[in-house]
Amino acid sequence: MRRLGGNKHKVYSMDFFPDSSYFVTIGGTSKAIWIWDLQKPDKPKKYQLKKPSPPAEMYVLQDVAVTYRNEIVFPISGDTGTDEGVTDSMAFLAWPSGEFRTIKSERYVGSFRLAKKRSVLVTDTESPKWWNIDSELQWESLDIQLGYSNKMIPNNNMDLFALNRLSQVSLYQVSEKKWTTSHDFRYTVWDVIFSPSGKYLLVNCINRYFQVFETATFTPVGKEIKLEGDFAKPAFTHDDRKLLIPAKGNIHIFDIQTSEELVCYNFEIGNLLAMKISDDGLMYAVSGEKKEIVIADLE
Repeated sequence: MRRLGGNKHKVYSMDFFPDSSYFVTIGGTSKAIWIWDLQKPDKPKKYQLKKPSPPAEMYVLQDVAVTYRNEIVFPISGDTGTDEGVTDSMAFLAWPSGEFRTIKSERYVGSFRLAKKRSVLVTDTESPKWWNIDSELQWESLDIQLGYSNKMIPNNNMDLFALNRLSQVSLYQVSEKKWTTSHDFRYTVWDVIFSPSGKYLLVNCINRYFQVFETATFTPVGKEIKLEGDFAKPAFTHDDRKLLIPAKGNIHIFDIQTSEELVCYNFEIGNLLAMKISDDGLMYAVSGEKKEIVIADLE
């Protein structure tokens, strides 16, 4: 277990680099990017975002990820101080060169994820859009009309989307351009998460109920899991065998097939705000209300 030094802000979003050599966080109020060399975890590099010219207010949104090219990507929104008013952009910080660029987006991007081995950026909205980071900025989208919903979530291959609509989850097959499955729940659905392979999906509801399903059939796997207290975003391990759920100040690790709790850790960093598993599946990071970050071995 390692505690990362030098952090001064609560961290709500973070990511490992693809090869797990570096780790990045974004501090919501600090307008800065923090980067750790995991061989030297006590000496982070701070990249302070510059205000636009002419001086104007800029806001850094609390979402960050790293592309397969080791570019740190995050959305920014701010008043340019010109007739253009408020603009929305995707920002890219290349590492370790420090080259910084922004690409104006056609829409507000509050939350996003990377898919297809970190090469495609997908927005988390009720009408998702995406673009390949190796191409010119040209948003693509699903040719479907949606009413009110919380958000649509893709699997890693982007051949299947899950629509979270109040107390119902529906699956949309991209190649066939049709809805394939719907499942109703007793409570409002908070989030839907695909496993890395896409074989399973996790549904968690606002009453802190968690259930794993087989994606192809929507058949429950194991039993319902119920935890108390506030929780951060859960995650599957890279081999689809375990489920990690951060609840209160604890990391609960469950066997997917049996729903048995294998182990529970408390790192004494307060209620957990965020969690991330490395691509190689060997370690995970958690941040807490006490403004501390812990990286621990998973296997």
